[in-house]
Amino acid sequence: MNSLIQVAVAVRMHSLLDYQVDKSLPPIGGRVVVPFGKRQIVGIVMAHIAVSTLPTGKIKCITRVIDHQPILSATDCAFIQWASQYYHEPIGLVASAFLPSALRQVDSNALTPRFYRLDPSISVKGLSSRQKALYALLEKGSISHWGLLHAGFREATIQALIQSGCVQTSAEISKATLSNTPDTPLILNTAQQCAVDKIRQSIGFAAFLLDGVTGSGKTQVYIEAISAVIAAGKQALVLLPEIGLTPQTVARFQSYCGHQVAVMHSRLSDVERTTAWMLAHTGEAPLVIGTRSALFASIPRLGIIVVDEEHDSSFKQQSGFRYSARDLAVIRAKKVDIPVVLGSATPALESIYNAKMGRYTHLVLSERAGGAVMPKVELVDLRGQSLEHGLAPRVIRAIGNHLAKQQQVLLFLNRRGYAPVWLCHSCGWSASCTRCDSHFTYYKDKQILRCHKCQAQKKVPVVCEKCGGETLCDVGMGTEKLADGLASLFPDVPITRVDRDSISAAEPLEKVLASAYAGVPQILVGTQMLAKGHHLPDISLVVILDADGALYSSDFRATEKMLQTVVQVAGRSGREAVVGSVLVQTHLPDNQYLQCATQSDYHRFSALAMTDRSQASMPPFASLALLHAEALVLDKALQFLQMVCQEVPSIPGVTLLGPMRAILPKKSGKYRAYLVVHGMRRAMLQQYMATMMAFLGQLKSYSTVRWAIDVDPLDMP
Repeated sequence: MNSLIQVAVAVRMHSLLDYQVDKSLPPIGGRVVVPFGKRQIVGIVMAHIAVSTLPTGKIKCITRVIDHQPILSATDCAFIQWASQYYHEPIGLVASAFLPSALRQVDSNALTPRFYRLDPSISVKGLSSRQKALYALLEKGSISHWGLLHAGFREATIQALIQSGCVQTSAEISKATLSNTPDTPLILNTAQQCAVDKIRQSIGFAAFLLDGVTGSGKTQVYIEAISAVIAAGKQALVLLPEIGLTPQTVARFQSYCGHQVAVMHSRLSDVERTTAWMLAHTGEAPLVIGTRSALFASIPRLGIIVVDEEHDSSFKQQSGFRYSARDLAVIRAKKVDIPVVLGSATPALESIYNAKMGRYTHLVLSERAGGAVMPKVELVDLRGQSLEHGLAPRVIRAIGNHLAKQQQVLLFLNRRGYAPVWLCHSCGWSASCTRCDSHFTYYKDKQILRCHKCQAQKKVPVVCEKCGGETLCDVGMGTEKLADGLASLFPDVPITRVDRDSISAAEPLEKVLASAYAGVPQILVGTQMLAKGHHLPDISLVVILDADGALYSSDFRATEKMLQTVVQVAGRSGREAVVGSVLVQTHLPDNQYLQCATQSDYHRFSALAMTDRSQASMPPFASLALLHAEALVLDKALQFLQMVCQEVPSIPGVTLLGPMRAILPKKSGKYRAYLVVHGMRRAMLQQYMATMMAFLGQLKSYSTVRWAIDVDPLDMP
């Protein structure tokens, strides 16, 4: 009788599928090629089973075994199972997140790492400059084929040395590659050393919330904790919220640790992503740094996980497999039985709550490292003020004073483009996207209108599309308009704009900020990209525009996000010898949440917000999930959600809110609605969601409606 296995395949609405094996059983955690309908697809073996619930005649035989050794560990497989069940996502889609696309192809081969080492008995002459560089690298120890590609060496260069006979293949990596020691030891203050000691002394799983003010040296704590893990022969994973932070962070870790680093993020090519994955998988890279998707790297000797800026919403995947990388980092650490460190100057309320409940160890860094002092934060009352280019007179004077001292100034406005609205002054018509319920954003430099929801764009019309009038004008302000205004106010001062429109492959963030890093006096105008983790020591003044918007939002997280942004942006000021100042323009200077910002008291804010959340029975005092629905007709989406409300049995402690239209009802040509599932306890919510998923899995009608589940949502649609 043929043996049976259960395979996870990346197909929606399917869990594990049963297949027959007519030869030896493939390993759990290995890849196989299996038939699925008329297709051949790659799956991951998740279990060996004795019997199947399918009739014998319905069980198909696998087509090919790719891996005769597992490429995912038993712990990885258990982690995949947990994530699939918690987020109610097909297990095959979760499993596929662990593999780069090259390893998900039917024609892919088994992973047979090739390591190269020098043969000291053979000497060669006449090497080119690149061959000499490769020879010098191999003198430090054996390196894999992937490692050489990652270091920038071409295949031809590698093959030339192999053919010369001075380079031979090796069965494994040499220990010398893994045992580099820091060139520059860190000097920690008392609070930093205490945090490092507690992390290092932990045995098995332990979760730490590293709550440190901006500039308190959280990265130094990470480096010291990670160095001890790598010295013990294990690997470390560091998660960052933004790709833009990756080069700076990698450079800081390499300057202290000197280790091979595998970098993973979404802008890598398939070859680069596979190379980084292999460096982690083979253990050649003891340190893996990346954005949220790096959480799913195969890291066999994982010894610690660090999540920097753990509060950041970028750690939440908003489409497809809608997971929280921060939350899953804690679960993965628990499965592997290792410490995890969550660091932030403005921790998420959920993390603060977990620390108060004793689930996390709370480590506090209350002072800036190196003797730097916290900046003074002041609210600038805009009521009754005459603004020039969106700036109050006091702000303009402050900018001039700081520039006169040869210092740098940062202005934060989280709105791209020249203006958010382009309208007709005669009839009131405004340019709107036909595919979204959204205004076009006006870009003056390129003379285009662009929708920031679906990225549609068109040329700026010269006459009104409604009345034919020629009195068209822009309303509101974006970073492009602010930069123009500043150029007229300070014509002799360099102005650097940092947003997603000014950053490209040709002009990466590091290149755009090069003059700022060099200390050149200038004005920086930026969006959220400048709020996270950048160390710009010469900024002495930060100005925050339009902080009031979040205070009018219906999103229960809006004030938390607003204050996190204010504190993080303010933290760019006065990070070293320069004493920093922060000015926040507002029409609501008496607001209690903004008052917390002036006192640099995020903990007071969190206490106030916790009280509000508790009274409203919102997270972290309850659990939420969303059922999204979208269709070409809004009524279809609403009817679908109403049908779910009526057909899925209710359970005590779970309340349904809706159905309701999305805040942006139409996006990319589809109408959107959603249903909120509110659970007084997480177990209750999960029980109801499992019942809902079973119902949706059997649903045959409403084929014109697309739906998705979002557990622990961060944003309302």
